[in-house]
Amino acid sequence: MMRYFRYELKKNLLTLGLLTAICAIVYVVATSTSELFYFREQSAYYPGGIVVRDSQISVIYVMLGILCFVVPVLMYSFKMSRRGADAFYSLPVKREKLYLVKTLVGLILVFVPYTVAYVLGVSVICFRENYFDLIWYLPGYFGGIFFGIGIYALSAFAFARANRIVDGVIFMVFWHLLGLLLLAAINEAVYRHSGRPGGLTGETLKAIPAGCFGLFGSKMDSLIRGSGNVTFGAAIFLVPLAYAVAGFALLFLLARRDRGEDAEQNSDSWFGYRLMIPLYTALSIALLGDTFLYIYVALIAVGAIVLTVVYTRKVLFSWKYWLMIGAGILVGVALNLWVV
Repeated sequence: MMRYFRYELKKNLLTLGLLTAICAIVYVVATSTSELFYFREQSAYYPGGIVVRDSQISVIYVMLGILCFVVPVLMYSFKMSRRGADAFYSLPVKREKLYLVKTLVGLILVFVPYTVAYVLGVSVICFRENYFDLIWYLPGYFGGIFFGIGIYALSAFAFARANRIVDGVIFMVFWHLLGLLLLAAINEAVYRHSGRPGGLTGETLKAIPAGCFGLFGSKMDSLIRGSGNVTFGAAIFLVPLAYAVAGFALLFLLARRDRGEDAEQNSDSWFGYRLMIPLYTALSIALLGDTFLYIYVALIAVGAIVLTVVYTRKVLFSWKYWLMIGAGILVGVALNLWVV
C-alpha cells in the first residue's frame, strides 16, 4: 500500500505544483491589490474615521471549495474508463485500500495548495498597513480544513457513484444541493401552516456543507474586521461533520461493489439518477408554493425528461423511465397541495 501511495503521489506531483501555483498567485494578487481600509469623512449619517474593508478570506475559501469539486474528478475518474478500471481493480490490493490511497492523495492535492496560498496571502496582508484583528486568520485556516473535508467527502462519494465523468459531475451537483432543497421544502410546509418564512432562506444554507462553509467564512470576515459580536451555531459544524463521516463511509463501503465492466455504461446507481430525478422533480414542484401553476410543472417535467435523456443516452427511452418521471410529478403535486 505504501508503494502504491508513493506511486500515486509522484504521478500527481505536476498537478500538485500547478494547483499550488494557481491558488498562490490568485490569492497573493487579491491580498496585495485590494483596498484593506479607507478614511471616511464625518457626515450627518455616518461617523468619520477609518473603515475596515474586506479581509479577502472569502477568496481563498472559494478556491478551496473549487478544489474540493475538481480534485475528486481527477482522482476517481479512473473508474469511468474501461482500461483504467481494469488496471486498477486487477491490482493485488483490496479496493478499500486503493480508494484510501486515492483519497489521501486527493486531500493532499486540495490542502497543500490551500495551505501555501493561505500562508502567502495572509503574509502579504501582515506586511501591509491594516486594521484587522489578525489572530482570527489562525482559526480561519483550520476552519477551512474542517469544512473542506466535508465538501470533499460528499464530492468524492457522489462522483464515484457514476460510470461516466459527466454523470459524476451531475451527481456532485445533485448531492450538494439535496439538503438545501429538502430543508426548503420543509420550510415551505411550515410557512403554509404557521406563517413563518418559507422556501429558500438563510437558514436553509445550514443543510449543506458548502452553505455552512459560506456562513462560517462570513463570520470569520466579521471577526477579522472586528465588526461586532459573532456567534457560531452548532449546526454550522455538525452538518459538515455528518456529511464527512457519511460520505467517506459510503465511498469505501460501496467501493467493493464496483466492477470494471461498468465503466462507460449508464450510471444506474440508486445514489444517482434513479433516485435524484424523481426526488428533485417532486421537491421542485412542492417548492412552487402559492405560485403553483401548470406551466411551472411542465417546465420542471421538461427538465426531468432532459436529465433522463442524459441518463439513458436515448431520446426514446422505455416506459419505466416515464413511470419514474410521472411518479416524481404526482408526488410533487400532492406535496404542493398538501402544504396549502
